[in-house]
Amino acid sequence: MKAVLYTKPLEYAVTDVAAPSIRPDELLIRVRACGVCGTDVHIHHGEFIARFPLIPGHEFVGEVAQVGADVTGFEVGQRVAADNTILCGHCYY
Repeated sequence: MKAVLYTKPLEYAVTDVAAPSIRPDELLIRVRACGVCGTDVHIHHGEFIARFPLIPGHEFVGEVAQVGADVTGFEVGQRVAADNTILCGHCYY
């Protein structure tokens, strides 16, 4: 798949990367459109807890490409939007 890959602040390229594999409690979403926000500008400059290399992006819409074995309520092909303001409550972030 194609992705913008930052190797360090201010240094990026559109490149081919392997499609991510999912865990049983996850979905794989094929991104169809995305936005760029102020956080992305900070990441571009190496700020906002950026760790390189990284593939940025957190404001997007797309369709479900794969459904993990433990996921209910979603099906392949369903259109979805990401909401990164709702946290899982299990990890540091």
